[in-house]
Amino acid sequence: MTSEDLKPLKQVADVEWVQTKNISQEKLAEKCRGYQHLMINVDALESDPSKMERLDEKFYNHDGIKDLISLNQDMTDSDYFNPNMGVKKGLIIQDCPNTTTESVAESTICEILLHTRQRHLAYIDQLKKEDVECRTGINLKGKTAGIIGYGNIGSRVADILRGFGMNILVYDIKNVQHQITPIEKLFEKSDIISVHIPTTLRSGKSNKNFIDSNLLNRCKGSILINLATDVIVDPSAAAAALKSKKLIGYSTQSDYSGEFAKKYISKFKGIDEFHLSPCSFDSKESRENIKRVWINNTVSMIQGNPQNVWNYKK
Repeated sequence: MTSEDLKPLKQVADVEWVQTKNISQEKLAEKCRGYQHLMINVDALESDPSKMERLDEKFYNHDGIKDLISLNQDMTDSDYFNPNMGVKKGLIIQDCPNTTTESVAESTICEILLHTRQRHLAYIDQLKKEDVECRTGINLKGKTAGIIGYGNIGSRVADILRGFGMNILVYDIKNVQHQITPIEKLFEKSDIISVHIPTTLRSGKSNKNFIDSNLLNRCKGSILINLATDVIVDPSAAAAALKSKKLIGYSTQSDYSGEFAKKYISKFKGIDEFHLSPCSFDSKESRENIKRVWINNTVSMIQGNPQNVWNYKK
């Protein structure tokens, strides 16, 4: 973010731009005192190693936010911001949808090909100071891909995989323009499974450990890619599925830091078929998209026509 980026916002409001690497919920709430609108970058918020939410009662019950009208955050979804709690407190919550779709979709394809061609195992050979083994790969053409969550990212991944000649199965809780496959059947039939669902639904229900041993034991040598939130997949169940060859590859990215991340990743120690992906949404194009939508959100809020509002569903 630069001062130049903020020009559209400065034309409609007085702006205080605070740059910090880490801030507590209480200090953030104090910073909000007397302000009507908050734009917040998730990376600046202190994280609790025992949970994913970065905002809770410490922020939403604080006297410092009594004048706050809106909270506008720089992510495609609002998992980290406890949006339902914010809405119950009377805040309008905004996010930045569709800004990272292409980056995450292309990163997903990268992880799929990594496993089908077993490219990462060649580097492991080198790290072990062993001769690089020429491994047998898997062709995608004619295989079946199961897409869990058919929103912007899931549908884009499906489009790309169709280009490889794959058959597509879809599981989604919404009414989408695609035939829905029961989740159990999807795990039984899919060679590739790609996860694109939020951790926190708008109803408040959590998808933590949604993919568990019951589903993974239905696989027959599948590759699982989860570049949504790592905790959607039960790590103990995934590690067991890799050891039993129910899964022949698993990629996720660590969405947490500190002890929580170490505990999650430690489940896969010594399992070469596990790959920890780097950040899947960071590209020049995505960064520009996020800045544009993020700033326009607050401008639209001030002008009385708020865009990208989180709607809580009871």
